[in-house]
Amino acid sequence: MVNNLVCFGVISNVHGLKGEVKIKPFTSSASSFIEFHSFTDEEENILEFKYRSIGDSQIIASIKGVTSRTDAEKFKGRKLYILREELPEIKEENTFYIEDLIDSKIILEGSNKEFGIVTQVFNFGAGDIVEIKKIDNTKVLYNLTSKIFPVIDVNKKIIEIIPPEEV
Repeated sequence: MVNNLVCFGVISNVHGLKGEVKIKPFTSSASSFIEFHSFTDEEENILEFKYRSIGDSQIIASIKGVTSRTDAEKFKGRKLYILREELPEIKEENTFYIEDLIDSKIILEGSNKEFGIVTQVFNFGAGDIVEIKKIDNTKVLYNLTSKIFPVIDVNKKIIEIIPPEEV
């Protein structure tokens, strides 16, 4: 989280000649993303969107005030954030915001033996990947699955792990 902001997506590319952009949402569905029309970027600029096309993993939108491809190019790669207070409260069991995992303590399943701490969570399109700084200061990456992480307690910031065998 950046200053109480939750990353909701990224402007992945430009689209067409009239200044539209492609957005990759980091939400469970594109429909969750489009509930919001304005976002803050890393530089704390407020970006307002008008959505034109909504796909499963990509949204095409125009940014208020941007009318050319050249102007839209300047926004490529910008992450889009929402204030934490603006997000709906999570009421479902085993549901959380990815940012809630950052700085969580990782322990081996069925014990209190410390394994490491979550430093980042990535998504390159094939699912969420958790980066863990192990107690020996090395870093490992694991897919965020219930098989590897059977217990996630975001309130206590403790996650149990069953590390896969190393290849």
